[in-house]
Amino acid sequence: MLSTKKTLFPVSRLEREQTIYRVLQILLKLRHIGAFVQNLTSSPQSQIMSLELRFWQARTLALATELGVADHLAEGPLDVTELANRTKTNASALFRLLRALESIGIFLQVSPRVFVNTEISEYLRQDVKRSQRPWIMHALSMGHGPCEAWNYLDYSVRTAEASLQEVYGFDIWELFRRKPESNMYFNDAMRAATQAMTSAVTVAYDWSRFAVIADIGGGIGTQLVSILEASPSSTGILFDQAHVVSIPAIDARIEVINGDFFKAVPEGADAYLLRFVLHDWDDSKALAILA
Repeated sequence: MLSTKKTLFPVSRLEREQTIYRVLQILLKLRHIGAFVQNLTSSPQSQIMSLELRFWQARTLALATELGVADHLAEGPLDVTELANRTKTNASALFRLLRALESIGIFLQVSPRVFVNTEISEYLRQDVKRSQRPWIMHALSMGHGPCEAWNYLDYSVRTAEASLQEVYGFDIWELFRRKPESNMYFNDAMRAATQAMTSAVTVAYDWSRFAVIADIGGGIGTQLVSILEASPSSTGILFDQAHVVSIPAIDARIEVINGDFFKAVPEGADAYLLRFVLHDWDDSKALAILA
């Protein structure tokens, strides 16, 4: 006998993604409420100290990521001595690093000097879906732009100029052109950031009403691919600089065009997408992009 009861979960993929999106929004609000309550019960001095420690936490996280600790722990527990041999570090110093990260939920010491991955540190591995390693390598690892920019924040505040101009003599985009490794980390970071929120973007709009969708400054096309998956009747234009989009065709429905959005953008699209773009530029250049 067939049941007439409704299923607990939505049937279609769209309904599932919409439900997940709503749940995530609720959880985010609860997280903000929790932080607010914690601030109410903490002294101002404690709150400031907590903010100070976040810089240390970010740097220890970056170093563990650079060393590939999570990758080495992928198959199971390892003693610090073995980890030190694999990462070419000092065992005593590495032990202290891992204990510091354990205090914030990254890695777990299951027996004396033996560590395993946690649910959080699993996302530091290179081989997992939606890994956060690319973003950390781009944003927190020395030598790739953002770290140096933050180190010279005082220059930007005093002059209202990009600090990397002072550090390198050119902006971050020129750094990416000159340094393929940094460009790779940036592209991978944008892919990771896009994958983390792609469902929200594809669910938020009815993309099927646009025949042609142009992603301006779209990088390697991660967002555009997800949009076209949600809208099979649409085609896309991926527009960015040559060193960014000089990749094989990623979808038969996507036309890859190299160019500079300060000079011109492709014509003929029904919708133009600018994502993670305008915040990179000052007001005058942002207006030039939109003109």
